[in-house]
Amino acid sequence: MGREYLLLLLGLLLIFTAVLKLKNITADVFMQHSPAHTDSVLTAEAVSWKEMREVVEAGLYEQEEIKQKLQFLLNRQEQQQEAVEKRLQELEKLLLLTVRPAAGQLPAAEAAVQRRPQQEVYRLFEQGLSVAEVAAQLELGRGEVELILGWQKAKKQNGTFS
Repeated sequence: MGREYLLLLLGLLLIFTAVLKLKNITADVFMQHSPAHTDSVLTAEAVSWKEMREVVEAGLYEQEEIKQKLQFLLNRQEQQQEAVEKRLQELEKLLLLTVRPAAGQLPAAEAAVQRRPQQEVYRLFEQGLSVAEVAAQLELGRGEVELILGWQKAKKQNGTFS
């Protein structure tokens, strides 16, 4: 009979211990889900989201500024290219007016070269002649030859070379 009391007492002790543990666990769970704890967690998350949003907005603003700068530079480059092309056409016309001999004195091949001096400049330069040699052979100014070659290079880079 002493054993039975001992087992009963041991069982009660285990039940009492389990109840205490359950009470502590319930209190911890309640504390984790309390409004004060939940508010602090939500506040921290809200601050993190707000900070991330500010960083993303700042990055988007910087990208927009860069885009506007690049668009401005692209427009300016296109305007400069148009001005160079216009100037080249003016120089070609001026060249034709100043170099044109009396009518009927030029063979047809030479007349074609005078109408399109840049073709001849391209051909001679590709044959390995220097800018100065091309200018001397075609009786053009060195600057005109450099302009024609620069125009060709720009056209090749833009993919509009014809």
